[in-house]
Amino acid sequence: MDYIAQLPDSIVYHILERVPIDQMVQTSTLSKAWRYKWAENPHIILTTRTLPFLDNGRIKRFIDKFKYLVELNLSECEVPDPSESFKMQSLRFLHLQNVLVTEKSINALTGKACQRVEELKLINVHAQEALLTLIINLPNLKILKL
Repeated sequence: MDYIAQLPDSIVYHILERVPIDQMVQTSTLSKAWRYKWAENPHIILTTRTLPFLDNGRIKRFIDKFKYLVELNLSECEVPDPSESFKMQSLRFLHLQNVLVTEKSINALTGKACQRVEELKLINVHAQEALLTLIINLPNLKILKL
């Protein structure tokens, strides 16, 4: 019997948050109950160290699989360019560290994709004046950390 799957979702997600992301995805093979648990986790941290095989396109497709993403931490990668499916309406916390942000990425983040972001953390982000566009166009932004 799978005792962990019987726990409330909030506890299961709390456990999954502490597991490396590649192992989080592997939990989908445990049983039918676990098949999509990883994709329902509202908090993820992506770095080139945790997922070295992901290029820009794969990062975007991987993020798209998360249904109710509330917090996204991207580190040591390029922020994905926009696509029709790249929408994170539930995203409230966006943390970018050691990333490259392109003009297209800024357009994706300031469009419909991230309208609910309340906290934006930018550490060593390479984007020049494009960051000002990002900060100005997040209507629900309450906390900005530089």
